[in-house]
Amino acid sequence: MSAASGPSDGFVDMTVTMDRPRVSAVITTYNVAEHIFGMSQRLAAMPVVDEIVIYDDGSSDCTPALLKDFAAEDSRVRLILASDNQGVASARNEALADCQGEFVWFADPDDQWSPHLVEVLHQAVLDTGADIAVGRAEQRATDRPQNLCIDGLDRRATSDRASATDLVLSGAMRGYLWNKLFRRSILPTAPFPAMRSQSDFLGLVGALARSGSTVFVPDVLYTRVERPGSITRTAEDQVENLRRCTAAVESMLTDEGRLEQCAESFRYFMVWFFAIPAANTPLRTGASPPLVRRGIQSALDVIREMSIKDHVRIARIAPRLELQVTCLLLLRNAYPAAYRVAKALRARIRAKR
Repeated sequence: MSAASGPSDGFVDMTVTMDRPRVSAVITTYNVAEHIFGMSQRLAAMPVVDEIVIYDDGSSDCTPALLKDFAAEDSRVRLILASDNQGVASARNEALADCQGEFVWFADPDDQWSPHLVEVLHQAVLDTGADIAVGRAEQRATDRPQNLCIDGLDRRATSDRASATDLVLSGAMRGYLWNKLFRRSILPTAPFPAMRSQSDFLGLVGALARSGSTVFVPDVLYTRVERPGSITRTAEDQVENLRRCTAAVESMLTDEGRLEQCAESFRYFMVWFFAIPAANTPLRTGASPPLVRRGIQSALDVIREMSIKDHVRIARIAPRLELQVTCLLLLRNAYPAAYRVAKALRARIRAKR
């Protein structure tokens, strides 16, 4: 049996043998000592994971020592200890280069996941021959009483590349890596660009462009635990990284000859993925006034291209999104003040619950 082959440039061509791991888990760590025990316990309950590649990105706490203990207890672990911190994108690329599995699963050590996650996704790709498997993911925040579903479909489905791309445009399929299983042969040698945010999304887009099909399972398999100071909350270059992501999606649609066909869906994608985050992220992260103004202007540049039909469509399928769009158009430079007032009101309401 052979893995599905992809373009030759920059790809690892591996022949599946009986000795080859079925699934390689890729985990990067940085100063997460308090989560190593829980991570090791969860991984111990995942028999389909035949190889665990852990890349410690120059931790300054006792994470490396704890990882050495874990590696000594679990023969599946391949541990790489870096002397300097490179960032999560480079760390993932380095870890991926050391993987031998037919499939790859990426996980974060401080999140939670079902012990059946890899088993369920692996069976789904075996049953369908898909290159990517996606389970549902939830996000747990300290200021919300219930988890929020952030990725995946509530039904089992198998989509070809074009249909999976459409799900990215609609927001049903996000750039998160940890609720997905990838066939190793569709991943380039270094799929994650050196960015402090959104490198996972670009990695997904690159894999999707080389995939044949994607299978979705409705099981909630992964829970992302939102914590203060996460990387996407503090990256000042978030707006430019979002711009790189939208350019990558536009390029993929162009290469497929579908940009005109998907024009309406792409405009919707530009609004929810780029415009609103471009305006809100600098405000949420406490960026400088010039960065805030630049973010709002970037958002307005996109929104002003919307037609009345676009506004009607968004109001129908995502009324809260259209409300934010309308606020930006009407308030413009006064938007930051309105954003802060709304944020304070939400915090007060949640505090009373």
